[in-house]
Amino acid sequence: MKKSEAIQKLINESDLAIGEICAELKVSRFIVHKWRSGESNPRRENLNKLARLNNMNLVWLNNKEVLLDKDNIDGEFKSEQDENDNNRINQIIQNQLDLIEILKTDNQSLKANFKKFQLSKSIINNHDFSISRTIDTEEFINIRISLNGLLGYSNNEFIKLIKKWPSSPLFDTKTVKQMQKDEKMRVDLAKNLGISHFDISDHILY
Repeated sequence: MKKSEAIQKLINESDLAIGEICAELKVSRFIVHKWRSGESNPRRENLNKLARLNNMNLVWLNNKEVLLDKDNIDGEFKSEQDENDNNRINQIIQNQLDLIEILKTDNQSLKANFKKFQLSKSIINNHDFSISRTIDTEEFINIRISLNGLLGYSNNEFIKLIKKWPSSPLFDTKTVKQMQKDEKMRVDLAKNLGISHFDISDHILY
């Protein structure tokens, strides 16, 4: 059966009152109510403990399904070593589940940081061309320009001149300094957000 069904069965058939179950498991009545109504699933150790309190043997088939049977807790069918092994396995599985949650959180954080990075960029609606460069080197990833070229240069001529950055004759000294300043700010921001493997794009209006 599913673990949600198992916790409901254990609560409903228990000789313990709800208050006693709460005290034994060190949880609130609200939590027990959510287990009982199926709104929430208990942690593995809580389900194991409640089964023992009810003199039931609980066997985990996987992370979501269990077998639940009457068990002679103090009889010859369950040794202390078996209990220790079961606890170790349960702890390993719980650690894996906790790690999955951490990875999910880290992934969400990375997505959020990437979104911040995107939003931090000033958008120029009518830019003439754009340049994508790596963060840690000055390698050009992509240069976008209209097919008709720009500033009297053909498409190929303009791209060749752009690649001479920062000594390209396309830019005056003042423009080069401002572009370098803006690029440094965005590189630093990308690194602070932990997304330094993304490319930087510069959109310049002429």
